Amino acid sequence: MRRKYNSLKRHALAVFEHRGWLSPAAWAVLAKVYPVRSAYSYLKHLHRWKLLDRALDRRGLLLYRLSARGAERLAWLRRQHVARRVTPMVRAALYARVSTHAGQDPEMQLLELRDYCHRRAWESAGEYVDIGVSGSRERRPRLDQLLADCRRRRIDAVVVYRYDRFARSLRQLVNALSEFDALGIQFVSLHEGVDTSTPNGRLVFGIFASLAEFERQLIRERVRSGLAAARARGARLGRPRRYVDASRVSDLRARGQSWREIGRELGVAVATARDALQRRSENLATQVVEKPRKSRRDVRSATCSKNKCFRKVIRTTPRFPRQ
Repeated sequence: MRRKYNSLKRHALAVFEHRGWLSPAAWAVLAKVYPVRSAYSYLKHLHRWKLLDRALDRRGLLLYRLSARGAERLAWLRRQHVARRVTPMVRAALYARVSTHAGQDPEMQLLELRDYCHRRAWESAGEYVDIGVSGSRERRPRLDQLLADCRRRRIDAVVVYRYDRFARSLRQLVNALSEFDALGIQFVSLHEGVDTSTPNGRLVFGIFASLAEFERQLIRERVRSGLAAARARGARLGRPRRYVDASRVSDLRARGQSWREIGRELGVAVATARDALQRRSENLATQVVEKPRKSRRDVRSATCSKNKCFRKVIRTTPRFPRQ
């Protein structure tokens, strides 16, 4: 929205650039703004922002012209418009590597890399050269500096002579390309003809990513097979259990100490102390045997057995007939 307003302002001020005083109606005709009432309102806003000067002629007609501040603002708006249209310069980092100090010169690689950047009108963001470092090593001084500058967003493209100059391991190459893709950095290898800014380069990158995923799946299956074999041998997997005296935890808790103090005193985590006390409570609950409740029939039989002799006495007493 702000870009739209700046474009409108730039076109409005450009009408006054090589002209003197203009009335709102004349400005509306030249700027092709209709109706005139809206043109008058917009010119009034420009005058309020001190981009236009306002005056009255002899007949009392309102006139406007471009002020000094308006001319500066018009020049600034034009520079912004041109800067948006110009493609930003690509900052390319050149990486070269030689394995030995004797008989190998990285300048041959750098000459071709510089020529390639010159043909593509890329700006050189630095030359990173490792001398006497094997390609099998993942940690190299200049390569680490290159990756650090990429993470700081100082580089837009990385140009290398060959794949083996950058990495000899497929895993290292795929990891680096994945990081470049996440950072929005292009990767170019001259002799393999790979450029991730083109569809062919992205295709090659997809093939490498598929190979890395296949290797990762193989590693996963091997780990699962190893775990299954360890379980079959009776090996116990996972973290070793730590013994906690639940009775001591209960005593400390009864004294009013907090869980954090209990864990600090016993040298365990708070969750471990809580679990130990909870397991102790569950074990005690299972050991308590509840007495079976007597039914009414059992109570009656017991009462009858107690009064058995009394019932015999009552039954042996003679019954007198009613008078």
